[in-house]
Amino acid sequence: MTELREAHNDIKFFISCDVPEVQAQIHKAFPNSIGQDGKGTYNSSQGVVSGVVDLYLLASSNYMLVPYWSSFPAMAWELAERKVVMEDSRTMWQNVDITDVRLADDPLRPSYR
Repeated sequence: MTELREAHNDIKFFISCDVPEVQAQIHKAFPNSIGQDGKGTYNSSQGVVSGVVDLYLLASSNYMLVPYWSSFPAMAWELAERKVVMEDSRTMWQNVDITDVRLADDPLRPSYR
């Protein structure tokens, strides 16, 4: 994230995180980030709704920095019809210009850009 910020000074991060303390720590390190607070407990109605919101917002992004082998960002990538660059610890896309991929016009239809 530091490298991305250095390369793109005005970059904004959307944080989709299951652990509120970790999300707060990331937000403190990167004040130009945003994420949902109060997502509810695991498997509750509020938790499921928050998860779907995170999924669609992530799919609407133009670049995803994701944990290796996580199905959640893979679902977002598929929802965006694979139009988003997805980087994990095993696939580095350092030569990709993230500004080449537009944000989704409508977060409810993340494949339309």
